[in-house]
Amino acid sequence: MLAKCCMLDKNKKNKIREQQVQQGEQKLSKNALKKAKKEAEKAAKKAEAAQKRAETQQQSEASVEDYSKDNYGISPMIRSTERNVDRIFVNVNKIDESLADQTIWIRGRLHTSRAVGKQCFFVLRQRQSTLQCLLAVGEHVSKQMVKFVTSITKESIIDVQGLIKISPTKIESCTQQMVECSVQENFCYKCC
Repeated sequence: MLAKCCMLDKNKKNKIREQQVQQGEQKLSKNALKKAKKEAEKAAKKAEAAQKRAETQQQSEASVEDYSKDNYGISPMIRSTERNVDRIFVNVNKIDESLADQTIWIRGRLHTSRAVGKQCFFVLRQRQSTLQCLLAVGEHVSKQMVKFVTSITKESIIDVQGLIKISPTKIESCTQQMVECSVQENFCYKCC
């Protein structure tokens, strides 16, 4: 009997609370409507701004043309079926100050790479000899080319055409410490 009384009391209390909530909603209906209207306007403005941002981003991506697309990429596997005479490769251990201001081809493995802003520094390794190479966005190098080079995995075989420059400071991390290569073309042959 006592349990039934408690149940009835709880049911009465719940009904009373529901009535109070309904009355409260009716009292605050004007304020609630104003608040809901403001929130809806804010949400609409946010959605519109997000849509504008997405449109401008798509337009900027579409307008950026890759003007250096012929200077980089993944080349087919070397099968030695034909002789490539237009590329004469220089060994990394032979590169020194005597080759300054000359454009040469180098084949080696990508030892390390790091991107810094619109530039990419990477070390080209051939046996125990290493050479620092620099790739910077400019007249002949696009952002897409820099992004491609930073995505190449370590120990991949790459061909690099670049201008040899005398380094203003000694490069401690490479065996060829007095020169560096300013990259103009970069092709990956074997991605590890």
